[in-house]
Amino acid sequence: MPQLFVFITLMLLSSAQAASLGEWVERLAQNQPEALRMEAQQAWAQAQTQQAKRWFPQGGQWRVAHETDQMTGSQGIQNWEVGVGFSLWAWGQRQAQQDYAQFSQQNSELSQSLLKLDMAEVLREAAWNLRQSKAELEMAQREHQVWQQLTEGVSKAVRAGEKPQLDQKLAEQALLRSEANLAQTQAKFNQAQALLQSWGVDSEIEALTEPQAKEDWQNHPALIWQRNLAQQAQAKRRIAESEVSGQPSIELTAKQEQDDQTQANGALVLAFSMPFGEGNRVALADSLQNQTEQQVALATLKRQIHQAWLSADNNLKLARQQNGLAQKQVEMSRQTLVMARQSYQSGETNLTELLRVQQQTLFDERQAVLSSLDVQYQIARFNQALGVVPQ
Repeated sequence: MPQLFVFITLMLLSSAQAASLGEWVERLAQNQPEALRMEAQQAWAQAQTQQAKRWFPQGGQWRVAHETDQMTGSQGIQNWEVGVGFSLWAWGQRQAQQDYAQFSQQNSELSQSLLKLDMAEVLREAAWNLRQSKAELEMAQREHQVWQQLTEGVSKAVRAGEKPQLDQKLAEQALLRSEANLAQTQAKFNQAQALLQSWGVDSEIEALTEPQAKEDWQNHPALIWQRNLAQQAQAKRRIAESEVSGQPSIELTAKQEQDDQTQANGALVLAFSMPFGEGNRVALADSLQNQTEQQVALATLKRQIHQAWLSADNNLKLARQQNGLAQKQVEMSRQTLVMARQSYQSGETNLTELLRVQQQTLFDERQAVLSSLDVQYQIARFNQALGVVPQ
């Protein structure tokens, strides 16, 4: 019973540790230093939204004034003024501020998707590199077994006097080459495994294949981000235009005046101020320059993403074409190998020809396996070019 409990516990732990590519992307995105910057961006975007919802752009102010001639005269003048003033939104300023806050909030939400997309690119490359290296290692191990079996068969024939001593040397050379290839593929696999582990992934990602996405490349998250930045810069320019002459304001003041000759007299004053003139145009010039830069960046990024999508699409089509040819080629090579073995056993051909056919067959088998994996890898790269985060 204790052994059964331990076995069930280990199974549960292993299943809990197993994760798909999308789950690993989520884990890595949460542990990146950029997450702190995103929190700051979200707080800044919320502040912009709260600013746009205010009735008055800069709050209000109290004003208290007292006038007396006790130090300079003898008329008994006593004047009191108590007022409150508020800055007002200029024409179109509040709407521009609301637009600016809206695009800030959208980019704050998009920042998490962009971080996940960056992590997805890293993990897709590292995980598929490991998967291909593992396939090469498994094929190298199988090829080594094939050459071992061939060498043993040739050695037996040489000892029986059926084949010359040269055949044994040729077979042993082929076996040594397979051992060297096995050592190289083992080192390549170890390196790929270490690279994936450096990102915190402690085991091979099993659920690695993805369906081909159908999204439009123009909906790439990075492109949406840059569009928002361009629209945000436009809203910022509109804010600067509304503020170029200064901020209008309104003030309500209660007055009380009296002296020795008159009784106290109270008054209520409502004042409205509207600045005019050119004012400071430096902020407006800066906002115009920023808007132009963001529009240029948008056009550049749009071209880059489109080219990346075209390249990924062409690579996927080519991978599928090469995979189809590789599958046909391996079938022909296997048939040729069967005939080459029969010819060598019957003495019609020498070992050199059999070794050549065997080597070509193993190469074609390797290409068939790798080309199948390459199709799935190119699908992952195609999805990455579209900005699709694995689920």
